[in-house]
Amino acid sequence: MSGRGRPRRATQGKRPARLQEELPRPREAGNKRQRRTGAAAASSHVPSSDSDSQGAWFEEAEHASRQEPQQQQVSGIMLVGSSLITRLQQHLDRSRQDLRSPLPVLLAGQPGLGFPQARNKLLSTIRGTPPHYLVLHVGANDIARVDQKQWLQELEELVCFIRAYYPATILVWSDMLPRLAWRHAHTLQGAENSRRRLNRRARGRILKENGKVIYHQNIGMDCLLPDGVHLNHRGNELFKENLEQQLANMVLN
Repeated sequence: MSGRGRPRRATQGKRPARLQEELPRPREAGNKRQRRTGAAAASSHVPSSDSDSQGAWFEEAEHASRQEPQQQQVSGIMLVGSSLITRLQQHLDRSRQDLRSPLPVLLAGQPGLGFPQARNKLLSTIRGTPPHYLVLHVGANDIARVDQKQWLQELEELVCFIRAYYPATILVWSDMLPRLAWRHAHTLQGAENSRRRLNRRARGRILKENGKVIYHQNIGMDCLLPDGVHLNHRGNELFKENLEQQLANMVLN
């Protein structure tokens, strides 16, 4: 009989249960072995609606957390927002223009986007290399959906999410624009007062993160289409110029 014994079968241990109740912490994420690029792993299956189960979203969050912060490289500018960003892109395409900037700019618009959709929009758009600057033109669609306290809470959750997933990215708040029509609002003046107050609170929160602010004080009610929400040609031109000038100042200074 030879000295060799029969080869043993490798015993398989139990796999650790997936995280279901809380977002992975950045420190924990750094200890996990990376199998795929963080955002790309999360974006391979992003829930398509708000009705998807919370557990499925956390599965994607666990994949994304495997990206170690020190391995992330940052470049360029990403501007995420609702149909105002989508229509700005259409305006640029029609006039055969680009958004001039010292860094490449990606316009990531989604009609109807609010705080509940913003995280999935980021996960599905940022693949591998996070932006150096992330411009948030969000929140207007949520003003009449929730009260101000809830609005600020949802902003806080979005900021914490971005900080955990893209720690090297610089946050930029782009002021919400005025409207003549606010869905679900009781009065136009009440919604407008909320917009101004929440803009101030959002600026302060982003500046606390050493972020930046983009103002649109030159865009008024005369820059709106008849629907009272979206920008006309002049409004889009002013929106474009504000972004170009203030982004250039941020990058070059």
